[in-house]
Amino acid sequence: MTLRSTGRRGRQRSNRLARAQLAAALSVGLFAACRGTGAAPDAPLPLPALEVAGDSYAGSPLRGVVPGAADALDLEPAHALVLEFELEYVERLALDGAPAISAQAQLIHARRGVEPIQASARLADEVRALEAGDARAQGRRRTCHAERVVLLPGTTQVYALKPPGSSEAPWVLALTRAGAADEAQLSVELSGAALAIAEDEDPPATVAWSELVVLDPPCRAGAPERWLAWRAPSPEAAQGGYLARLALRAPPQDPGELAQHVARAEAARSRALAAQRRQAERAARVERAEVRRRERENALESLAQAENRREALVFLAAATEALLCGDLALLIDDELVERLVEYLTGAAARSAELAHDQVALGWHLERSAWLAAALRMNSDLPLPPALRGTLVRHAGEVGRSAAAIEDLVRASRNLAEFQARLVAENRVYLEDTSPAARVRAFDWLAARGQAPAGFDPLADEEARRAALEASEAPAEAGGPPR
Repeated sequence: MTLRSTGRRGRQRSNRLARAQLAAALSVGLFAACRGTGAAPDAPLPLPALEVAGDSYAGSPLRGVVPGAADALDLEPAHALVLEFELEYVERLALDGAPAISAQAQLIHARRGVEPIQASARLADEVRALEAGDARAQGRRRTCHAERVVLLPGTTQVYALKPPGSSEAPWVLALTRAGAADEAQLSVELSGAALAIAEDEDPPATVAWSELVVLDPPCRAGAPERWLAWRAPSPEAAQGGYLARLALRAPPQDPGELAQHVARAEAARSRALAAQRRQAERAARVERAEVRRRERENALESLAQAENRREALVFLAAATEALLCGDLALLIDDELVERLVEYLTGAAARSAELAHDQVALGWHLERSAWLAAALRMNSDLPLPPALRGTLVRHAGEVGRSAAAIEDLVRASRNLAEFQARLVAENRVYLEDTSPAARVRAFDWLAARGQAPAGFDPLADEEARRAALEASEAPAEAGGPPR
């Protein structure tokens, strides 16, 4: 009995060992199979931050949006090609032997800063053209953006690539169909500052640089897809970079796909119409700004004509919100107008410069008006009551002192600084021994929400001092003044 029992337990142990060995063998085999087929789940490849914005418009990269062209786009489904675009990030981008796109360029339009076309290209060598086989043989990758859109005749589909928060212009991939042919011109617009060095300056200066590279041959429907690549290292991928795939396809023939194709064509037309409206609005804003600039320039030049000076000053003051200058132009006599124009001496010579910067022109007018008023206050001629009241309304108690006006104006670089100095100086006048001075300073500050809480300019000295100290305490403690 004992021997039989022992043999049974031995057979059980043998069976358990055999099953464990079989399970281990199966696990190793399955793991090896997964590795061989790539089925084992790897950690996702981290992607650098990149914004990809797609859009379309009627026109070309060189010409821009053509006014009115979006209204007459050909929506015939048989004429609308399908564009496939895919952007991938590759962990180890191999570019050995891959030619730069400058070697395939039909045209390179390069610009340095605001200068005209340059004779050389710099950024184009950063982007390489890859064969399909080399592109597909790249290492671990992850898709950043992929879509299928319709490319209508006469339109350009663009993809703007830009890191979030970057102040530089985006890189733009564009595919342009000039007409109804089954082909489109591929172009790349590159921008950069760090790569563009002005060697002719000492020390060398970094300047903005942009290039538009039009590639040859064009993309054709049914032809091999085009691949572009460029390096973009990241903390997780020191040799990382991007792969962009663009391919044109003929319109679908399957009835089930045709409805979606028509919807995509309508969406492309809607985007083109929206781009046309945005361009028209921008052009209108630029035109309005240019008209206003020319008006300011003409008004500055007309200051040289005695019969037009007062009208020109009123117009310029209204156009730049130079409040004191506008009031003086309406109140003062011809002699003071002459003095004001003297302080604006050189405005005609600098009319283009001043007219371009509305803010700088406004300060120039206000500064001249204050200095002209201070000059008149220092003269033997009496100051008209209306002018005295105007100066107090604009500057509080400071407006009664020519010396204070001159000091504050000459110490200020712009209107904001001057206004801040007026506030500080009027707060000083709250401690003046004259009740009238305190009242004028307090009323001016109160009208601008700057008066100390609880302060009464006609209260006794102890009460006034307590109110001022209470208003200054939060500021000393780091809080906002009362």
